[in-house]
Amino acid sequence: MIGLTMGNLLSVGGLFTLTELIDDKIVSYGILAGLQVLWAVLVYLMISEPNVRDEKEERRNNKKSFCGKLWSMLKQAKKACIQDPALLISLIALMPSRNTANLQ
Repeated sequence: MIGLTMGNLLSVGGLFTLTELIDDKIVSYGILAGLQVLWAVLVYLMISEPNVRDEKEERRNNKKSFCGKLWSMLKQAKKACIQDPALLISLIALMPSRNTANLQ
């Protein structure tokens, strides 16, 4: 864990040093933004969720709007938190660490 963190700090520090040497800030910020987008795409492609629905449930889910799908997921999360209170505690504890803009 410590080695991974140190590796991240060194790579971020190296990238910052390299982009700081570029006088044109649009190019340097463009490089950083491009790398972030590339990383997001790679992470998205690595994520795979199992499909546990049968055909009937899948058709019903495909008919729902985005808000309907979101509402369905929230209901499932509420049901899971009622069954396991530790899950609710961990979700509440993770919220500030995932959204640091709220802490600032």
